Amino acid sequence: GGNTKERAAHMAFCRNKYLDIIKEKHIDVDYVVVVDTDLFGWEIQGLVSSLGYDNWDAMTSNGLDINLNSFIYYDIWSYVVDGKLNMEETKLSDLFYNPPVPIQSGFGGLAIYRTPAIMSAEYGVAVVDGGVGSEHVGLHQNMTRAGFGRIFLNPAQTTLRLDKETIKGNDKALIEKLLI
Repeated sequence: GGNTKERAAHMAFCRNKYLDIIKEKHIDVDYVVVVDTDLFGWEIQGLVSSLGYDNWDAMTSNGLDINLNSFIYYDIWSYVVDGKLNMEETKLSDLFYNPPVPIQSGFGGLAIYRTPAIMSAEYGVAVVDGGVGSEHVGLHQNMTRAGFGRIFLNPAQTTLRLDKETIKGNDKALIEKLLI
């Protein structure tokens, strides 16, 4: 557990396995979608909206956690803006109706990559201003070095992460409404 260099290295090793499979099998697709399978869900219209934008290499999600009845961007370990890892709770729900925002790194539980962009790089450990970033920060730094640095957070591409305590009781019905 924890946001450590060892955890980032382990996650990078695991995520690079799927990149190896795509390369070995010569899978010919326009996009690669990376999803954390422990998500509660995602907003499909937001996901589709990302495909309507031009000039991007990676489109990351507005990954939200319900915390005390407010939506907080939960993937702060992957969120880099202006060269700085932002390890503070961030309320990105204010951006819901805005177009994608340029960032240096993000994830939010789901990201869409143009295949040439993600195939140009691999996951790794990254140290940025603010500390050690997640394996996604390493991937995005490597993509940028390879000329694929057009990385965005699409506020409409929303994912929800919940812990078991949040799901208990009536909260589940409310949360399911949000995803419809």
